[in-house]
Amino acid sequence: MQAPVIIENNLLFKQLKYEADTWKRHLSFIMEENIRMKNRLADILKDNFDQRLLPDIDSFQEILLREDARIGLLRDDIAKLDQALEKETSSIMRTKMAGIRQLMAHAEKNALQLKQDFNLFLTNNI
Repeated sequence: MQAPVIIENNLLFKQLKYEADTWKRHLSFIMEENIRMKNRLADILKDNFDQRLLPDIDSFQEILLREDARIGLLRDDIAKLDQALEKETSSIMRTKMAGIRQLMAHAEKNALQLKQDFNLFLTNNI
């Protein structure tokens, strides 16, 4: 069996690498925002807050933890993609990149919505 041909086009390889690196930066930013929101929740719990908000605060905490897990999975997928860049053909890499591109778009959309919902909740309730 013949070994796969490494991505034939150096410009394509550089573009795919650039896009993967961009995703890593975006995920790092989303992770930092999640940490900031969890820290904000902890700060609120330290202060004298309305106890009736506790279920909502707990819900946000659970959502943030789930987001952390999703981000971890995406980071793993991108790490595997980095390794595959050195071994796979351009057609296989384009397919893999398309799948992760969709997942990243969804993750970024969810992160933005979560941050907006979080800030609106806090603004309206504290």
